[in-house]
Amino acid sequence: MTLLEDLIRAIELWLRIAKEQVPLVDPTLDPVLLVPGIAGSILEAVDEEGNKERVWVRILAAEHEFREKLWSKFDASTGKTVSVNEKTRITVPEDRYGLYAIDTLDPDLATVVVHPEKEGRQHVEVRAVGVSHGG
Repeated sequence: MTLLEDLIRAIELWLRIAKEQVPLVDPTLDPVLLVPGIAGSILEAVDEEGNKERVWVRILAAEHEFREKLWSKFDASTGKTVSVNEKTRITVPEDRYGLYAIDTLDPDLATVVVHPEKEGRQHVEVRAVGVSHGG
């Protein structure tokens, strides 16, 4: 009987919350940037024409691109960060259902993996630094 009572209480609580106006963001809280994955995730700057450029993680010209495109401020009313550069917006790549942004540290860096000889031939594999994909 307690399971049924808990279910009824949960539904009643849900109905009360649904009728009340719940603020989207608590303006007293400071924003936190979570960067999952192995040493980071990928963030892109998109300009007004829709051109994309990776700004994080970036090896070459990282400091300039960070200051120019990634610097942002938090808007407590919407719960989003707004780029200081009004001509760009920051996005996360959604390839592979959003996993691409966290499984490869820097897709432009390539490593060469030389496998032991298989069936009399030598196999060379070039892949991006990060998690190798099954296939």
